[in-house]
Amino acid sequence: MKHKQMKVCGMRNVENIQQILKSNIDYIGFIFYEKSSRNVKDSQATKFAHLDFGNTKKIGVFVDEKIEIVKDKVEKFKLDGVQLHGDESPDYCSALSKDLLVFKAIAIKSRQDFDAADAYHDKVAMMLFDTKSDKLKGGTGKKFDWSLLESYKGPTPFLLSGGIQPSDIDILKTFMHPYFAGVDLNSGFEISPALKNENLITAFTKAFKANK
Repeated sequence: MKHKQMKVCGMRNVENIQQILKSNIDYIGFIFYEKSSRNVKDSQATKFAHLDFGNTKKIGVFVDEKIEIVKDKVEKFKLDGVQLHGDESPDYCSALSKDLLVFKAIAIKSRQDFDAADAYHDKVAMMLFDTKSDKLKGGTGKKFDWSLLESYKGPTPFLLSGGIQPSDIDILKTFMHPYFAGVDLNSGFEISPALKNENLITAFTKAFKANK
């Protein structure tokens, strides 16, 4: 894909969000999962409502949440899309994709794990490949073996996630895969949970989106 897309996830602090939005990112992620240290509370919806997100799409991150609750968060926070990190079924995704961008996270540890994506290709706008954990659902902050991506044959574009660091910029700038849409940044760019280093995000985004 020609346009390299950038998603910054796990945001919560209003002032931090305002600074990150200046970096020309495509998506900003808000986590609605109580077990996450980056969980966003309903009380913050009013503060977010006064922010100008411009062309940046707001994506809510959920893990095996009741669909009624997802729709409630979408309304409260005026979300443009959802990212699903649990065992949500294709039908679940399809029900949401009628009105929203839907990203389905697939946890990867071996080549066989890409098979799980097959059931979702006509249900979602984007795949998100993250690192599989035997204990955690949601992001792990760790990388999987990126060479495994050779096993993914599409046709749905994907964001690469899981433990991406500022030092990964050189390999990501030259990363070649016909369905590679962009990257999802989180813990590798944080000062503390939900607080991003604005300078690191700005520099990485500028370098990543620069022409090869």
